Amino acid sequence: LGAKENGRTMEWATHYKVYNKIPTIEEIHQHLALVTPDWGERNTIAIIKIPKGTDVTFISGKALAQPSKTGNVFKGGAFQIRFRDFDMNWIWGNKPIIK
Repeated sequence: LGAKENGRTMEWATHYKVYNKIPTIEEIHQHLALVTPDWGERNTIAIIKIPKGTDVTFISGKALAQPSKTGNVFKGGAFQIRFRDFDMNWIWGNKPIIK
């Protein structure tokens, strides 16, 4: 989520179907365990497409629950992917989360 120019590494991603099921910012924070303010604001989605045949190294699984520095717990549970090497050319565009 977000864009590298906003300080994001673009190493973490999720499938668009996850976003369709949890479309609000609050739900995204909870289900992907994006701890705020610890990790900064998440208010845009980078849409990526990896070209067929590209060699990609990644791990994937469900986001684990994470506590914030203030003691709030973000529950996790949504599917996520962690890329070893993210190619910025995979980004097709960005769109704001408006819900």
